[in-house]
Amino acid sequence: MKNNYKKLLGIAGNPVSHSLSPLFQNYMIERLAIDYIYIPFQVELAHFKNFFKGIQTVENFVGLNVTIPFKEEAYKCCDHLSDIAQEIEAVNTVCFKDKASYGYNTDIWGVVNVIKFILNIESLANKKTIVLGAGGGGRAAVYAVSKLGGKDIYVVCRDKKRQQNINNWAIEKLKLNLRFLDWGNLNNTLKNEEIHLIINATPLGLNGENLPVDFRYLRDYCKIFDMVYTTNETPFVKEAKQKNITAVDGIYMLLYQGIESFKLWTGMSFDIKEVLDYLKGVLNDR
Repeated sequence: MKNNYKKLLGIAGNPVSHSLSPLFQNYMIERLAIDYIYIPFQVELAHFKNFFKGIQTVENFVGLNVTIPFKEEAYKCCDHLSDIAQEIEAVNTVCFKDKASYGYNTDIWGVVNVIKFILNIESLANKKTIVLGAGGGGRAAVYAVSKLGGKDIYVVCRDKKRQQNINNWAIEKLKLNLRFLDWGNLNNTLKNEEIHLIINATPLGLNGENLPVDFRYLRDYCKIFDMVYTTNETPFVKEAKQKNITAVDGIYMLLYQGIESFKLWTGMSFDIKEVLDYLKGVLNDR
């Protein structure tokens, strides 16, 4: 393949300027010396469908990551869906082949691996989990928790329609009844229930926002997984660590899901430690 005819990969979101995906995806491309390039696309909220249709017609556009707030929209746009994407009803990775689009959800891979290998939770059977948020990330979190044996799941969401949607989905796909909390009831639940894991699946923290979690009510065995990542740790993770609570932000999930996406597009895999070391080195130099 000639160097002036690269295969195109990218990420679509709004916002997308904070994304670290182009940094580490292009690192993997360069390390393997393959003729690809990975580009960020900030898409207007009302125009994702048109954007998706457009890139599907570009012959050398072979893959796309999809981030907030387009994962559920991407699910509706794809011609074909993996089993997990169908169950989650959200897509974060698309492969374009023979003028058709194939949707996958590699977020699940990321969430499960973070819980098992980074937080060292082998099983969530008979343990209570709180998931903050009921969008595409919330569904991925609930799905992953259920696959690790968790059945006692609280979802914090103030939007009644979203509550109904995620509950209907959980009943149909997972045979699971969720419990719901308003944000105002969150700390009361933390105080009165034995919560083993809290997952933030909202965008809160992306711009330095604090989450309304009162750490006084967390048991010492409770662990925190913030799906959000920033160039430094999120306020949620920083505060947790200050209180000696085991916590991790979204950087590991980002890498796990991104390496799995890369494998779907190129057929090649990569060692997460090497990519993490590279990313940390770049971020420390900034």
